[in-house]
Amino acid sequence: MPGVNRFRIVNFRFDDDKKYIANELFEFDGENTLLNLENGGGKTVILQLALQVLKPNTQLGSRRFADYFKLDSGAAHIMIEWVLDGFTPEYLLTGVCFSKGTDGLRYFTYTHSYTSTNKYDIKNIPVVDAKKQVAGFSEFNRFLRELSSSSKYRINIYSRDRQKD
Repeated sequence: MPGVNRFRIVNFRFDDDKKYIANELFEFDGENTLLNLENGGGKTVILQLALQVLKPNTQLGSRRFADYFKLDSGAAHIMIEWVLDGFTPEYLLTGVCFSKGTDGLRYFTYTHSYTSTNKYDIKNIPVVDAKKQVAGFSEFNRFLRELSSSSKYRINIYSRDRQKD
């Protein structure tokens, strides 16, 4: 059974903008993991973020995912790297990019399969540049589309332009 190897969150604000995850990479190595945070520390938020990669715009209890986003707050990137079953290491990166505009929450999802560290794995994919600027929604979508046309990388993009709240 595939396991979560790593989980990355970029440019996500919550708790009325009091808490901010700029660029965090959690390393689980495919093992069971315990997140030990105090009450209000973000455990439910982190779980809800992980669910977005599987089913974008998923509501958890009374928490609507779209409510986390403010108009034109920039793109948020959420990624899970799965370690797949088999004799040789193989990984599947599943990601989602969100942004909120005047017409609601928009997102696209993507996948990338690989067998070893590369410049587009979960740690290195350029969602944040050297100046710590986060890749925008349209910019990152264009980047992935160009990359997916190359036969060197196994990248697929799945669009869902608008998701009304």
